[in-house]
Amino acid sequence: FAPMTTADALRSEGNALFKSGRYSEAEERYAAAIAALAGAPESEEARKCRLNRCACLLRLHGYEAARREAETVIEQSGGTAAKAHFRLGQCLDALHEPQAAAAALTQAIKLDPKAREPREALEAVRARLKAQPQLELVLDDLRLVEERALRALCHSDLSRSRQQLELMLKQARAQAGTLGRDAGHWEGRALLGLALVCVDEGEAAAAADYIAACRRRLPAEDAARQDARLEGALALVSAAVALETEQLVEAEEHVAAGLSLARSTRSDALLLRLLGTSSALLARHGRWGEAEAAAREGGTRGTCGQRQTRRPPPRGPSSRQAPLSTPRPGRGEASLPPSSSRARCFPSPRTSSPTTRPHCPPTSRWSSRTPTGPASPPRGCKPCATSPGCTQTLSGRSTPRRPATAPITATCSGSRRTTASGLPPRRSARATS
Repeated sequence: FAPMTTADALRSEGNALFKSGRYSEAEERYAAAIAALAGAPESEEARKCRLNRCACLLRLHGYEAARREAETVIEQSGGTAAKAHFRLGQCLDALHEPQAAAAALTQAIKLDPKAREPREALEAVRARLKAQPQLELVLDDLRLVEERALRALCHSDLSRSRQQLELMLKQARAQAGTLGRDAGHWEGRALLGLALVCVDEGEAAAAADYIAACRRRLPAEDAARQDARLEGALALVSAAVALETEQLVEAEEHVAAGLSLARSTRSDALLLRLLGTSSALLARHGRWGEAEAAAREGGTRGTCGQRQTRRPPPRGPSSRQAPLSTPRPGRGEASLPPSSSRARCFPSPRTSSPTTRPHCPPTSRWSSRTPTGPASPPRGCKPCATSPGCTQTLSGRSTPRRPATAPITATCSGSRRTTASGLPPRRSARATS
């Protein structure tokens, strides 16, 4: 009974702090109570502490952490906790997912029809969707364009990344009436992405202009709705840009501000990337012990700081979705230096890195297939006589060489021929000419 008594005392302290408006201290008490109940994570007392911590995180603009707490309670209760669905709806509304927020709030009302707060929140979300019917489609388009831009940026395709980010900025400004209060948020994200592209292109002055424009998109300090997510991204990108331009003092200030914001909002993803930037900055100053400590803290949080979720496997080269960019050999994300702004600010795309032939032009991509599968690389792949794995069929398309145990079929003037040894047929001088 000792853990229960300790958790109950901590929860009472947290309730008193929450009523007095000291949300950060209250969140710490609730987190300590949850840790005290580690032996009974599915108990009723642990669920109450998680829901109270979720309410504190909503006040602190830590929407991702609050969402994880609400989903944990829903999973542990078997989907019967009405207040957990209500908290989840609040988190989804703040994370620009109105349709999912409406579904969660509807479920909360079904479980507790007498509750007043879920009904008011649901009416507000539905009124917003009714006033702007295209809101969900616009948000989906912005997320898709941003994903393409960041994927191209991670693959060093700066021209495509700039094109997608400019499209995102143009769309956010054109749909400002539909986005409403979220227009500045999406415009600021596009501006920060363009700042990183400018740094990689060696245009430090243009990057500073984009960062200043993003800072103007932030709401006033006395505004009721603070955009903590955009502020954290701004601190992260500003630190990366200052570090790339050797402005170490400014980079240190931005890192300190970003770490404070990440810890107050309990944003593990932002804290992880800022710790990497801080480690690189400390190494520039020659403070190797502190740099190693920051890197070790970031590694610990990256492995066990977040709840592990199962993601779908990456799409292979045979998928219908074509790759967004073609990285040159040795220019993928794995070859990025530790001080690169792309490696620190954005996660890698969930795609498998292609196999590129060492002697082929940059536009040539192919992948090893099974002996029974087709081999049809994209058009435009020119043959290279120095690469043993590259052959050219008479139809003008290149195929990778298969093992000797599997026969290969070549196309020649509408007929199909197969060699028993598995080697490609010899091309005649007439066919080559």
